[in-house]
Order: sequence, then structure tokens, then C-alpha cells
Amino acid sequence: MRRRLPWILLGALLLTLSAAAFLLATDPGLNSLISLVSRLSGGGVQVGATSGTLLGALQLRELRYSDGVDTVSIDRLTLRWQPGALFSGGVRIESVAATGVRVVLGPGSDDKAAGPVVLPDLSLPVSLRIDSLAVDRLSVVLEGEEVFALREGRLGPVSWQGEQLALDDLRLTTDTAILRLRGQVRTAAGYPLQLAFDGTYTPADLAPFVGSGTVRGPLAALDGELTTTAPFAARVQGSLRDLLAEAGWEARVHSDRLALAAIDPAWPAQVFTDVQLTGSGSFTDYRAEVQGRVATQGIDRPVDLRARLTGNLEGLLVEELRLMQDRAVLDLTGRLDWAPELAWQAELAASHLDPSVFVADWPGDFQVRLRTEGRLQDRLEAAVHLDELQGQLRGLPVTGAGEAQLHGTSFRVERFTLASGSSTLRVSGGVDERVDLSAQLASANLAELWPGAGGSLRAQAEVRGTTDAPQLDLTLTGTALALDQHRVATLTLAASGGLFPGGSLEADLQAKQLRLGSLALDTGQAQFRGSMDTHSLSVSTKGADWTAGLTVQGGVSDGQWRGRVQQAQGSASGFGAWQQEQPAALVAAADRVELQPFCLAGSSGRVCAQGDWAGSDGAWRLQASTTDVRLAALAGQLDSDGPLQGRLNTTLDLAGSGPHLTRGTLAARVADMSLALDLGDGGTQQLQWRSQVLRADYAGERLQAVLDSALKDGSTAHLDLAMDRVRLPGDDLLTRPLSGALQVELRDLAPLSALAGQAALFSGRLQGDVTVAGTLKAPEVSGTIDLEDGQAEIPQLGITLAPLQVAVRGDAGQLAVQATARSGEGELLAETVLHLDESGVRADDIVVRGEGFQAAALPGLDVTVSPDLRLTSAAGSRQLRGTVLIPRARIASVDFASSLSPSDDMVVIDDPDHAAAEEPGWPLATTVRLVTGEDVRIDAYGLRGRITGDLELASRADRPLTGRGTLSVVEGSFTLYGRRLQIDVGRLLFTGGTLTNPGIELRSEKRDGNATVGLVAGGFLQNPELSFYSHPYMEQSVILTRLLENTSVGGETREDTGLIGSVASKAGLGGLVPYLQGVKELTMIDDISLETGDGYDDLSLVFGSWLTPRFYVSYGKNMLDESGTFNTRYLLGKGFSIRTETGPLQSGGDLRWEFEH
Repeated sequence: MRRRLPWILLGALLLTLSAAAFLLATDPGLNSLISLVSRLSGGGVQVGATSGTLLGALQLRELRYSDGVDTVSIDRLTLRWQPGALFSGGVRIESVAATGVRVVLGPGSDDKAAGPVVLPDLSLPVSLRIDSLAVDRLSVVLEGEEVFALREGRLGPVSWQGEQLALDDLRLTTDTAILRLRGQVRTAAGYPLQLAFDGTYTPADLAPFVGSGTVRGPLAALDGELTTTAPFAARVQGSLRDLLAEAGWEARVHSDRLALAAIDPAWPAQVFTDVQLTGSGSFTDYRAEVQGRVATQGIDRPVDLRARLTGNLEGLLVEELRLMQDRAVLDLTGRLDWAPELAWQAELAASHLDPSVFVADWPGDFQVRLRTEGRLQDRLEAAVHLDELQGQLRGLPVTGAGEAQLHGTSFRVERFTLASGSSTLRVSGGVDERVDLSAQLASANLAELWPGAGGSLRAQAEVRGTTDAPQLDLTLTGTALALDQHRVATLTLAASGGLFPGGSLEADLQAKQLRLGSLALDTGQAQFRGSMDTHSLSVSTKGADWTAGLTVQGGVSDGQWRGRVQQAQGSASGFGAWQQEQPAALVAAADRVELQPFCLAGSSGRVCAQGDWAGSDGAWRLQASTTDVRLAALAGQLDSDGPLQGRLNTTLDLAGSGPHLTRGTLAARVADMSLALDLGDGGTQQLQWRSQVLRADYAGERLQAVLDSALKDGSTAHLDLAMDRVRLPGDDLLTRPLSGALQVELRDLAPLSALAGQAALFSGRLQGDVTVAGTLKAPEVSGTIDLEDGQAEIPQLGITLAPLQVAVRGDAGQLAVQATARSGEGELLAETVLHLDESGVRADDIVVRGEGFQAAALPGLDVTVSPDLRLTSAAGSRQLRGTVLIPRARIASVDFASSLSPSDDMVVIDDPDHAAAEEPGWPLATTVRLVTGEDVRIDAYGLRGRITGDLELASRADRPLTGRGTLSVVEGSFTLYGRRLQIDVGRLLFTGGTLTNPGIELRSEKRDGNATVGLVAGGFLQNPELSFYSHPYMEQSVILTRLLENTSVGGETREDTGLIGSVASKAGLGGLVPYLQGVKELTMIDDISLETGDGYDDLSLVFGSWLTPRFYVSYGKNMLDESGTFNTRYLLGKGFSIRTETGPLQSGGDLRWEFEH
């Protein structure tokens, strides 16, 4: 026996090892082990299928555990670990993956009776490491309802050594949230932990909430902090005490700015600032205090907010809710219960309310007291009591009181009255088994009820009878009614009948002298007859020169209205007469609207429309067409020869869903199109088209349009545009991608002359080939536009620009523009670069250079210029700099009719030109140097000579044009009293003042032997100082006689005012010029001159007139001895004339013969 014992023990050991190997390393062994566990658990653990071994990869399917109350099921569990790690004193699990985890919780026990939860101290004797743990689709079900669903859970490396558990990366994902967590937990001594987390929570239809934070401390005293960054920035600090027993919490929340619209754009546009929230409590009851400021769109000043709330699992108690703004205060107290039934009770008190805070037109100061209570159990019971409404509204006393009660289907209003000034509204009655409701409105001045309203209105309505067959009786009368720009002289409405299916109802509306905005109506009428089942509605209107009307017949059946629109007609001056061709069927219901073809026809064309709408998905379609509609009718000019003629044919087909368009097509063609351009002189320029076709398509968020235009003169234009990623309506088309091309050829530029008001007469040919990209807001244009064989005649300047060439070169977002023109013997060049971007059209400096360019070629004005100018635009202002050289000019006359102007200090009241000039424009600053050449000459209004000088012109946006420099008259002379005097010194001095009042320096001197006489003019042009001098001293009359003797005659014609008139004009006394001209024309005087005799005492003022082309008479008055002479002259022809003179001392006559050589 002793000898066999070792062998028995060895056999037992081998048998044990074999059994262990069988259980741990084979599939049958694993199945046997699972069966053993199931039997030992009493069937609590069940496994549907297994694969693998305990020493390698293990997979369990349809795993289920139940303790009789709670159940956990897993569709598939996979485990992979390293058994060899046990020999080093540790457990190493490479991966654990579970799919389809479902936890069903049964009825719980009384947690309070069970007492607080005590977690045992856990210290693993070996180290545990899990490299990866994954859970897909985990759900928790309580009482048949899913209370939690985890879409995905991932846990990175986890290590547990002794009492220390470290989590490197835990990620939990649900349908609405993503949470990442990392940190450490000690599994003993109260389980102290230190965790950091971040995540995103996205509630249904709301903006995502994004935040991060930390949690630290033992489970019995946790402290946490959370910071949110979206949709608003906030900081939350709090603590959680006795988590495993009677848990309690405290929290503090602060946010500088909380916008409701950032959470949901559909929420009110209110912004809470400086929000402070404090709260404390348990999971069953709590208390909170809130304070902050509320800013609402349309309100200038924020509202202060303060609230105290308490609550539990059964309801919420509002101890205080106060809103304050300046003097206005609103207080609310009450209670809202949701268990055991929904019930509420609240009291509201407000004082110093001012509605103008919300609506500027409603200033006021009043107070309100309101109570409400109610509950919802088997039926809804509610009551509202308006105890007081009293104060001022829009400067009028306002009062109100009343109450309303609802008990299931029974509703009643008691003593509801609202009054503003002398206007009152009263409502009383109720609905129970019978209906007994009445309302009265009386207002002698509707302005008391609504801003911008006017007139008087009285209305009374009664609804009585049974609830199955209520009867309506309504009357309304109004006079001198007004609302903003709308006016109605008289309005009456009467309606009576049954408000139930089959009940007969009649209503008549009449209005006279209506003005609805810019639309004036003499009368308007509407008539309703029938019942809800079958009825008709007729509407007619009449204006000064138009009428319109239609009739709708139908009825309500099966929840929808079915009928037809018929007898639609209208006529108007300039638009013609239109009649409906045939009745159009119409169906309208809550989920469907359909209109069959509705067509109007007249002498000016035909218009049709039809469409439908489905409420189930919001889909709709609209189709319309026009046939041979005269363009003059569209412009209201059918009765006259309007500038636009032609016939329009279109088809339109649109389809969409809700407010958005999903597809659409538009095809339009205009036949026999012509446009008459007004030339400004009573004539017209006709533009005639051979064809004009437009087609636009929209589908797949792509909008494309093609325009083809051809004129009868051979001019053509083709435009092809496309825009992608467009949603209509609502999208900003200015920012959507754009592509397109334009080809244009204009063979006749004469229409441009009409557009320019005939100021320039254009001719030539314009050709262009352009491609467009980018967006409408920032287009990128490439291609060329050229003017060939161009010419522009400018009649007002007497010049013709020929050749005139314009070239536009596009590259991306830039357009290089260059224009050249010849006039006379010279040329002018202008060029710039246009930039097209989001800010609009910006231009580089506009440079204008020229050489010998003839700027004017008129009978009295011939000017040649050589400019070098630069126009700079920046920051909403313009600056012109450069030099203008005038190498040659001939000035013989100036048109006073166009040059005369009032003085600078004169303002003409109600002058439209003056008002237009005061309108803000684009400021222009000028710094231009004006230089005269050696060949600038003037021979006008008695002044003759050569002008030289250098003048710097300057201006600013808010100041007139000023000058600095000198203009001199060289080799000059002027006429004085009909005699021509040489100018020794003649200068205009500009010292930085306005151009209308320079300083003047004029001297004319004459020497005769030892005597010197002269004339000096000084001062300023608007206030000149004229003086005479002599050496030796002489009387002024003698000086004047010596100056004028032996000078050439420079007399004045009847139409001329000579130097006197021109100086008056230049001096700001231009009003004298037409006066002098009028005097000479009225008295038939042709000449006014001074003539000298044989001595210094013989100086006469002579007035002369041509009575006929051959007969001339004159009268001379001696300015010294007061004597006079009468002279005549008759032209015989061939140089012969007869002259006579009659005086106080002698008379005589001569036969004279004159010749020129």
C-alpha cells in the first residue's frame, strides 16, 4: 500500500492537470466550464454559443445574466488576454469587445430603507492592465422604456495596481453627445478621484454645447468646474456632497453674455448679460437665485432681472421674479405644479410701463394687476382676472378691467372693458349650451386707438343661439377713415345669418372715395350671399379712369372649398379692356390649393395663369403665359404713342417646395420692338429690333440666362450668364459663383447722342467680346471692347472729335480703359484702370494728356489746350491735379445769356436748380495750374490785346474755386466813351481769393510835349477804384479830353455795351448788362461816344441812331458849355454821303466821298 501511494498521488495529479488542461485549453472544456457556471448560478448565466479557449482568444455569443430582477444581455463578447503575465504577478488583457449590450432594470427596492451605499476598499493583489475596451450599442431599459443609449464606447489603456486605477482615454458617444474623460481613482479611503473631461452635447434642433472641465475629491465631497465655449461662454463651479447617501449639491454659474438666438435662431433675439446663478439642494428639492440684465432687439436700454425659485419633484415655486428698467417694474409670483396634476397660480403686478420702449409710437405710463389660476385633470379649468389697467397711453387716459373663465367646453367673459380717451371696447357673454356673445366698439377719433389712424368708427357684433346653430348680427360704419397713406371717405358693413353649415349668411361691404397708397378708387363694393355650403362673393371697384371686378362661386364640402372664379374683368386708360375668357376652377383646403387656367384677354393681348400647392410636403407649381401683349399696355401708354412699342410673348413654369424654388423656366420673345429716344428738340431717334429673345432656366441650384438681341441696323448682342449653388429665394446672389460671356456689336452709335441729350453727336462702331467669372459682388471680367471709326461732334463747342477711339481690355478683376481723340491739329489721351471687387467699382488715377487739342472752335471763341491732368479717387473724395497750357486762343465774344449769374450772396427761394446743387455729391478737390502761351488774344467788348500769365486754381469740397497768380494784358487797348486808349499796364491779381473778385491794376497814360495825363484803375474787380492824374495839374475834364483826343473811334452798337458793360458783368453787377442793352434798344440808340473839338473845352457826349439802313441821326451835348448840335447823315452809295449839322451858332451841310485802302 505504501509503495502504491506515490503512484496514486502521481496519477491524481496527472488526472487533475489533464482535467485543467481540458477545461482551459480546449473548446469542449470551455463548454463544460460554461455549463458548470450556469448550473451553479441556477440558470442565471446563459451562453448561446462559444468559441476559443480560456488560454487564448475567447468569444461568447448571446450571453445573458439575470438575478431575477435585472437582466443583462450581450450579443457578442470577445476577450483576448496573455496568460503568461500571471507568472510575473499580473493580469494583461489585450482587448475586450462587447456588441449589442442591453440592460433591463426591474422594479427597485426602497433605497432609503436600504441605507447609504458603502463602497468597500479594493486593493488588487496583482496588477491589471487592459489595453483596449470597446462597447458598441449599449442600451438601458427601465419599466419598458429606453432611458439611455450608448452608440459607442472606447477605453484606452487602463491600469489598476493595488488601490490606484488610471484611465488614459475614455470616449463615450451617443446620438446627441460626445464625452472624453481621463484621470485617476483610488479604490479605497472614500474613493478620491481626479478627472478631466471635455465634450459636446447637441440637443435636437439646437446649437451644440461645447465645454470642458474637471472633477476632484472623494465621492463624499466632490468639487467640479465646467467652462463652456459654445453657443455661449460660461463658467460653472459646484460641489456634490454625500453622493452615495443623501446627496446634496451647490452650484454657481456666471456668463458675461448669453444670446438665446445663438442656441436657436428661431428663439427671441434676447441677450442676457452679466448672468449670475446660484443654487443648492438635493436630487429631490432645490433652491436657486438668478440675476442679470436682459437686452432685447429694438430696446435701447437693458432690463435688470432678479429671481428666486424653489422646487421639488412635484412643482416649482416662484418666490420672486422682477424685471426693472428705469421707473418700470414688473413683479411675478406664483406656483407651477406638475404632480399629482398640472396646476398653476400666478399674480402679476406692473407699474410705470412704457410701451414706447418696444414701439416708439406708443409712449405711456400705466400700471397693471393681473391674476390667473387653473388646472388640467379630466378637463381644463382656467381663469384670468384683469383687476386693474390704468394710466396714460399716447397722451390719453387708458383704463381696463374684466375677467374670463374656461371650464371644459364652457367659456365666459365678464365685464371686459378697454377704454382709450373717448374710445371704448366692450365684450361680454359666453359659450355653453347656448351662445350669447356681444362686442361693441365706439370711437369718435380712431387716432386714440392707433397711431396714424383717423376718422370715426362704430361697430357692434352679436352671436346668439345654440352652439349647433349660432346666428351672427354685425354692423359697422365709418367716416373719414385714415391709416397712414390710406383713406376711405365712408365705409359700411352689414352681415347677418347663420355661422354653421347650411346656415344662410348675407354680407354687404361698401366704400366710397378710397385712396390706397397711390391707387385712387371712387367706389368699392363686396357682396356675400349663401351659406358655407354654397355661396358667392362678388367684388367690384371703380376709379377715375378704370374699373375692375370678379365673382367667386363655390362652397365648403368635406373640409375643402370648391368653386370657380368667373366674370373677372377690368379696363383702364392706357391699359385697355380685359375680360376673363372662361370660368376657372379653384379648390382650397388646409392641405391643398389648386387653380385651373385663369385667362384674361383684350385688344392688347392675352394673359393666363394656373397653379397648385400641396400642404403635405409643401410642393407647389405656378405656370403663366402672355400672348401678344403690347409693351405700351405694360407701361400704361396704350392710348398714346409711347416710346416703347412691341408685343411680348412669354411662358413661365415654376415649381418648388415651401418657400424655396426647385426648378423654373422663363422664355420671352418680343416682336416688332422699337424704342423712340427723345432728342430734346422735339424730334426722336427710333431704335428698331429685328428680334429680342430671353430664356432663363433654374434647376439643381444652377441659374442660367441667355439673351439674344438683334437690331434692324445689324447691331447684335448675345449675353450668356450662369450662377451655381443658388437657392431661390433668399440667397444672396451677389456672392454666388458666376460665369458668362458677352458679345456685342453696335453698328450705329446715334442712339448714344439721344442719351447724351444731343450734347454730343456720336458715330462709329462698337465691338466687344467679354467673359465674366467670379461673383456679381466681385466680378472677374476678361476680354475686349473697342470703338472703331468713332467720331463725336460737340455743337456747343464747335468741335468734332475725329477720330475718336476707345479701347477696354479686361483681365480678371481689372478693366484697362483708354480713349484717344483728335480735334484740330492736336490729340487728347485719357486712360485709367477699373477694379471690380466686393467694394464696388474702383478706378485708378484717371490720366488726361494732350497736345494742341482744339477745345473750342466757335465764332467768338477759339481755344487750343495742352492738358496734363490726373484725377485721383480715394476714400469717397476726388482730387484733380495737373497743368493746362493754352498755347493759342482767340476770344472775340462771350454769350452773356449763358454766362450771367447772380452774385455769390444771392439765394433764390424754391429754385430747383439751387436745391439740386445743394444735394451732397462726390467731393472734388482741385489743384490745377493754368498757363497761357504767347498767342492768346482777346478782342471783345472794347478790350483788345494779348493775355499772358500763370494762374494756379485750387478748390476744396466745401469751398469755391480760388486762384493764385497774375494775368496780364500785353499790347492792349480798351474803349472809353467811344474812344480807344492804349493799356500801359493791365493785370488781374489773384492772391488766393475767389476767381470772381481778383485785384485789378490798370494804367493808361498819354504824353503830349511836357504834359502827361493818365487813368488808373485799382482795388478789386467787384469794387474798382478809378482815378485820373496829370503833370502838371489839370482839371479832370481837361485830362479826359487830352486822353481821348487823337484816338481812334471804338464806338458801340445797339446790341453792345462795350467795356462798361463787360466790366459791370465781371464786377458781379451782371444785372446791369441786360439793363444797358434794354435801354439802348428801347430808345433806339445805336452809338454812345465822346467826341472832342478844336480845343480842350470842346468835349461832347454823342448819342446816335440808324433810323434806316441808309439814314443816321445823332445829337451831341457839349459837357462844358451845355450847348448842343444835331447832325444827320444819308448814304448815297458808292462811298458818297450827305452830312448836315445844326447848332446854336452855325449850321451847314457837306457832300462827302469816302474810300478805304
